[in-house]
Amino acid sequence: MRRICSHHIGGRAGSRAFPVLPEFEKDLVNLLYDADRDCIAQIENRNKHLESELRVLPYCVGAEHADEVTFNINYDPFASSLRNMNEKYASWYFYLRRDGYDYIMKDALKTVEKRKQQMMTLDEILEDDPTVMPPDIFTLDAQGMEYEILQGAHNAINSSVLAVITEVEFHPLYQGQKLFGDVFSLLTEQGFEFVQFTKDFLECSPFRKSIGLRGEGFLTCTDALFFKNLDCIDDVEETSKRAVMLDKMAFISIIFNQLEYGMECLKRRGALAEESHLQEYAYVQMLRRIESAADKMDKTFPPVFSDIFTAQGSRKSSSPDSNNNDQPDNSKQYGYDEIDVETFADSEIEQILNSYGLTSQAEVVKRRRIRQSESI
Repeated sequence: MRRICSHHIGGRAGSRAFPVLPEFEKDLVNLLYDADRDCIAQIENRNKHLESELRVLPYCVGAEHADEVTFNINYDPFASSLRNMNEKYASWYFYLRRDGYDYIMKDALKTVEKRKQQMMTLDEILEDDPTVMPPDIFTLDAQGMEYEILQGAHNAINSSVLAVITEVEFHPLYQGQKLFGDVFSLLTEQGFEFVQFTKDFLECSPFRKSIGLRGEGFLTCTDALFFKNLDCIDDVEETSKRAVMLDKMAFISIIFNQLEYGMECLKRRGALAEESHLQEYAYVQMLRRIESAADKMDKTFPPVFSDIFTAQGSRKSSSPDSNNNDQPDNSKQYGYDEIDVETFADSEIEQILNSYGLTSQAEVVKRRRIRQSESI
């Protein structure tokens, strides 16, 4: 299947973790799941304007099949979960700047209704219903159940999933929930690599003080992005399937500002499969244009550490009489945001990205190109 399929667990309000991309929505298939049947109609309504194919499934997804589990509908329905609140964190809170109020865990995570329902695994869903397209992108916002859902998607993760975006916690707000380190280990064992955190960290404070007595909070949760290791894709025996996976992985990489990872995907893809009827997909068109532009570029690299320092010179920086004046100036290492990009022309790569509405991705490439060219 050439279209890119995204499965999102926890789709209340029509949300998904993969960004909405108007130029590419026709190339996407979106499956949104939520255990609360009351929000299914809203999910459908919130996504009806998109050109991507949509399917909404009222399933409770977990690590194993169970004929009956208890699902907690909480005071804040977005915090509804199979897990109960961890009482240790009942007093923790954060200030929601967007709406101007304090969000206290014991207040928002209080259960107001308990529902009995069946639980299924993603692998079970895919096996039972052949009309459900396997995920290329698997995203989760399941209020403490992410680790278990990943366990129940073992086959899908091994066979089709290229990218995972999952909410991860650093403090167990729900009883028994796994933390970031657990999720990291699970996905690493299944051939994935941690890429980055994709949104701001939620900061919670254990102690609620009055305005004027507040500082920063404890980093509590965020979303984490993982990519499939390219060596795992290389192990796919069927050539045509491997070619499709590499194209999809290249596109996903570019969307998340991992252009070098995407270019390596395209390099490995090469001419693995025929391109008949592929140009109808916007993302494939963009990839081929980027490949063509990259082939024409001068291959220029900044110097490396050993170009600047001999081994002896490098060791001198640790001598007692060294004031580190011989060390490279790293003051511009993180100075990408200081560049006025409007005063520089776009490269062909940046023009292509902009033409598909990927303006933030183009700006990331441009800022790095400008800054790193200063070393040449």
